[in-house]
Amino acid sequence: MLSRFRSRTIALSILAGVLFVSGPAAAESFNSLKTSGYKTSKMTQNKAGRTGWYLTGENNRFFCPLTARYVVLNGQTLGFIQPSGRIMELDRAVFEKTAGYTITEPHIRDLRAGRPHAKFVGRCLRQ
Repeated sequence: MLSRFRSRTIALSILAGVLFVSGPAAAESFNSLKTSGYKTSKMTQNKAGRTGWYLTGENNRFFCPLTARYVVLNGQTLGFIQPSGRIMELDRAVFEKTAGYTITEPHIRDLRAGRPHAKFVGRCLRQ
């Protein structure tokens, strides 16, 4: 009798936990938000200091972080984005020679203007 009561209590506890935890999604992909008509801000930092963009819709706002670590500053210069958001300049020719491959990273002017490619954007979190 007591074991049947315990098993029902455990089952109900698990069910209640699942119901409270599940809810509307708090993360979306950049592509799905853009196709839904969300507007992209200029590149900025969130309250935690992470570099990225705010996407705003009818009544929701998401922050989408930048995932690229290198950006093209101009033809001869690359930029390494530090976690603080600062950009450290690197010589592109030396970097590509040392790394052994050609850089296909985004241009900083596109990122700052709010035109990121989905490849360089992480999961967008509701704010």
